[in-house]
Amino acid sequence: VATLVTDKEVLIAYKKNEDIAANVAADIAKKTAMTVMPHSFDIHVSDNEGLINDIHSLSTRDNNYQHTIDKIINDMKNAP
Repeated sequence: VATLVTDKEVLIAYKKNEDIAANVAADIAKKTAMTVMPHSFDIHVSDNEGLINDIHSLSTRDNNYQHTIDKIINDMKNAP
C-alpha cells in the first residue's frame, strides 16, 4: 500500500486481495479514507500496483512533483 496526502487530495494505491472483487476493494479503500479525511479532499484509489512505486518515488523528490501527482491521478481514473 502507498498513500499520499496533499493539501487537496488523497491518493491510495494498493495490492488487491484476490478474494475480493475489484470494485469492492476500491470501495473499501475509498470509504476508509473518507472516514478520516475532511470532506473537502478528493480521494483517489487504485489497485494498479505500479502506482505504488510512483507514489513512493515522490518521497525522494524536490517540490516539483505536481506533474507526477497529476499523472498518478489520471492513471487511477482507469482503475476501479
